[in-house]
Amino acid sequence: MNAEFMINNFRVLLGGMLVFVMHLGFAMLEAGLCRAKNCTNILFKVLNISGGEGGIRTPDTVTRMTV
Repeated sequence: MNAEFMINNFRVLLGGMLVFVMHLGFAMLEAGLCRAKNCTNILFKVLNISGGEGGIRTPDTVTRMTV
């Protein structure tokens, strides 16, 4: 394998890790801004709408979650 290929792969993996950490940080921010009784619902919305953790996004689920 050449060096350019390895550098490109490293950059993609690093970018993916940063996005994952930012996603977790945003979920914690949202959890901190809501009451404890709504925390589960807010976290589910954050994970589902952004498509994180392999969530399936269909127009129907996005519409239901944003209403």
